Amino acid sequence: MSGCAVCVYDLYEESLEAYQNALSSLRTSLTALNIPDYEWPLSVQQKRSKNSTGSRSESEMRKETVLSAFEEMERALALKEWEAFHRDRVSQCILYLYSFVIPILIK
Repeated sequence: MSGCAVCVYDLYEESLEAYQNALSSLRTSLTALNIPDYEWPLSVQQKRSKNSTGSRSESEMRKETVLSAFEEMERALALKEWEAFHRDRVSQCILYLYSFVIPILIK
C-alpha cells in the first residue's frame, strides 16, 4: 500500500487469520468432545445470523471499510505530494523567467 516493508494491515490480517484458525480448531475439538455449543464460552460460540444467505460478515465489511479509507488516505497523500512537487517546479520556472529570460528580453 504505502511501500513500507511490513505493513501494519498485513500484520493485522495475518494475526486475524491465525486467530480464526485457532478458533476453528478449538470449535472442532469441543465438537469432537461432544460438548454442546451452548456450554462454550460466548467468545467461542459461532454467532447465528438472522440472514444466513451467504452475504459478507460484519467483520469483512468493517475490514473492507477500513482498508478503503486507508487507500483513500494514501491516494490523497500521493495527490498532495504530486501537487507540492509541481507547485515547486512552477515556482522554479517563474523564478527562472524573472531572473534570466525577462532581463534578456528587456535589453
